[in-house]
Amino acid sequence: MWNATEIGPSLTTPCLAPAMLPRNMRSMMDVGGTSDLGLEADLLAVATNRDRAAFQRLFAHYAPRIKSYLRRLGAEDGAAEDLTQEVMLSIWRRAHQFDRTRAALSTWIFTIARNKRIDVLRRERRPE
Repeated sequence: MWNATEIGPSLTTPCLAPAMLPRNMRSMMDVGGTSDLGLEADLLAVATNRDRAAFQRLFAHYAPRIKSYLRRLGAEDGAAEDLTQEVMLSIWRRAHQFDRTRAALSTWIFTIARNKRIDVLRRERRPE
């Protein structure tokens, strides 16, 4: 299993501390302390600068959630792990395609995961 440190050259981006955000945006913070705004900033850093640190944060936040989601869709543990890697690789490669006016970041990511799962099911059902 690869991890986020194996991807592209590293450039760092500043992150906003929750205290620096306006009060109404602090409510967007989840229990883990990562905001949707911060994750979108990380995705933008990946898209523009191939920022490995930003991708590590995205990977740490979304990879376990994606794997769990794929398991709920019926994928076995090993297959879910492989698909999670493929989803994260797609995020790395297609970060520039994210459009916040069309969907939330999590929606975009979980749609990629769902589509990867459907692709696998179609390949399994189709004889060569």
